[in-house]
Amino acid sequence: MWLSLIFLFFVQTTFAQPTEAPNFLEGIKAYEAKEFDQAQKILSQLAAQFPENSVVLYNLGLTEYQLGNFGLALGLWRKARSLEPGLEEAEAAIAFTEERLFPDATEPPVYLSLFRSMASIGFLAWLFILCGSLFALGWFAIEFTYKKHLPFQQWPGWYYSFAPVLLIALLFTVSLAISENQNLATVVVPDLQTKTTPAADAPTLSELDEGQVVSVESRSGDWFRIRTERGRKGWVPQKSILMFKGF
Repeated sequence: MWLSLIFLFFVQTTFAQPTEAPNFLEGIKAYEAKEFDQAQKILSQLAAQFPENSVVLYNLGLTEYQLGNFGLALGLWRKARSLEPGLEEAEAAIAFTEERLFPDATEPPVYLSLFRSMASIGFLAWLFILCGSLFALGWFAIEFTYKKHLPFQQWPGWYYSFAPVLLIALLFTVSLAISENQNLATVVVPDLQTKTTPAADAPTLSELDEGQVVSVESRSGDWFRIRTERGRKGWVPQKSILMFKGF
């Protein structure tokens, strides 16, 4: 019921251009009638036609959820969120489904939660803080050295407060710049086994959970080399993951 209400509200208020996707209303009717296989077929065709339409991806995710494909639903919602960061419905659906898939997930340490909270400010904001700190340090250094002719030892104490700000801003700017270049994907099948080489008969390295987020490092044909948050690497088939950032 919760997902249906969001689906109907979001479709009616956000997708106001039926000429862009003439079959979209057919997908709505099929979903309302609980004909989820038909809705999946229609919305999948639209997603292939409009791969960067966050509304289509979001609603296809709802349909996949109703069909029990929770990892695929998560992947579609994460992709929709990456295309439209302010998509609150996708955020709510992701949080709801992650809680269902990972009920035993432990809360991250306080320092990690703080780091993530500060990182959420965004790359451009931290870059602005970094540049501002550098400018302030340089400006006052010139002011004290060449205008006031103060020796280094007599510079005011507040000047040195810019140093930790500069270091923190540098840390977040670099880390966010690195994360911006990451290729991320969602595991969309249950009990996915990673392989030592890009081959189905290769030895198994580890097992991944449905809905898990992984980094994609390289590609070889229909196989991707992935890395988990804990640094474990391996090869998985292309059809077993859904990219939502990069590639």
